[in-house]
Order: sequence, then C-alpha cells, then structure tokens
Amino acid sequence: MNMLGKLSQSSLATRILGTTPSLYCNGRIVCVNLLRQYATTTTKNTKNTKKNTKNTKTTKTTKNTKTKRGSDSKSTQKKSKKEKENVYLIPQEPKKPSTAYTLFFRDFFNERHKKNPEFRVTEIAKLAGNEWVKLSAEEKDKYTNQYKEKRDEFKTSHEAWLRSLTLDQIAQENKRRRMEMSKGRRKSKLKLLKHPDMPKKPKTPYIHFVVERMSDNAEKGVDRIKELASEWRQLSDEDKEPYKKRYQQSKSEYETDMRAFNEKYIVTK
Repeated sequence: MNMLGKLSQSSLATRILGTTPSLYCNGRIVCVNLLRQYATTTTKNTKNTKKNTKNTKTTKTTKNTKTKRGSDSKSTQKKSKKEKENVYLIPQEPKKPSTAYTLFFRDFFNERHKKNPEFRVTEIAKLAGNEWVKLSAEEKDKYTNQYKEKRDEFKTSHEAWLRSLTLDQIAQENKRRRMEMSKGRRKSKLKLLKHPDMPKKPKTPYIHFVVERMSDNAEKGVDRIKELASEWRQLSDEDKEPYKKRYQQSKSEYETDMRAFNEKYIVTK
C-alpha cells in the first residue's frame, strides 16, 4: 500500500500520462506504453479536429467574401451602366482668343526662328518681352485690334454653343469642372456654365445699398467697400426698409422669370 501510495503521488506518472496509473504489478507500472499511445492518439485526434474546424471556418468565410464581392461587383456594374446611360455627349467648346501679346509673340518667334533656328525658345521669349516693351502705341494697336475682333467672334460663337446645350449637358459639364477644381488639376479657376436665358438671381438689400452709394460717390476700391459695410451695420431697421422692399420686388420678378424659363426648357423638353 505504501508503494502504491508513493507511485500514485509521483510526479513522473502525472507528467507522462496526465493521470495517475491504475494497474501495478510488484510495484511497477503496467501498460505504460499502451497508455502513452492512447494519450498521443487522443492529442493527435484533438489537433486534427481543431484543424478541421479551422478549415471549415475559413472555407465559410471565403465563400461569404466571394458572395459579397460578387454582389458588390454586380451593384457596381449596374451603377456604371446607369452612369453610362446618363452621360451626354457635349460638342467641343470654342477656344478663347489669343491675347495681343501672344499674337505678337507668334510673329516674333516665326521671324527669329527662320533667321536663327539654333535659338532656344527661352532665349526668344526673353527677346520678345524686351521688344514688346519697346513697341509704340500704334504698333501695339495692330495686335490689340486683332484680339478685339477675335474676342467678338468668340462671344457670338460661345453664346451659340451654350444655346445648343441642354440643361442636363450644362449640369454634367459643371460637375466635371467642379471635380477638376476640387482635385487641384488646374491652377486657374474654371468658370461654370450658365444658360444665356436663365434669369439672374435677385440682389440682396445690402447689394442694393452698395450699388446706390457707389454710384453717388466716385471713390471705389476695398476701402470704400469697408466704409459702406460699417455704414450698413449702423443703419436702423427703418432705414433698411426701402432696400428690403427692392429685394422683395426683384425676388418676385425672379420667381416669375424662373417659372417661364422652366416651362420653356424643362417641361417642353
């Protein structure tokens, strides 16, 4: 009994088998190898079951992700198809005319490049700038008159181009221009398109006040506008009332004009 008690309390048996042995013969452990084999097989089985559960989970997650990706791709395809259907072809916008200096630079560049084709563009540009400053008023008028003629032609062609566009095309082009300005692709701001027949928005009471005071006084500039802003703040409600009446009148006119514009270009489209 003492021997059995010692063996049952031994750490060797618990380390090897995980539990105290139950069979002894003359103070020796019986069937240790069998118990070891059993312990190893059980551990292997538990490991395999864990791996199988992990594999099943991964397969389920991959299937779910595939189904989600498939649904997302289908939705994106549907959206792209709708967007393609709503995209409108816009005719090419007329180009702005060249300035007086650019017209002079073309003539100057062609003359100098014929004489000295080895000259670089930067060198010719420096010479052209110096020559433009030295030109007389009559010589400059030659290029300014050409610019004015082309500017008038551009205005007529651009107005005809705007009238050829529908409101949907104008909205689409304005959306594209806003995207370009937000991404910072252009250094200069793009001007948004507006239909020539679209009524102008009414002036606010403050704008009516500024226009009236600016016409009375010959002084103009930022300092004058600051003075008018401080004067507007100091005015009482009674003094602001006539400007508010002008605003309400212009607002009612704007609303009637917009109804007529919508009936012409939207309802009858």
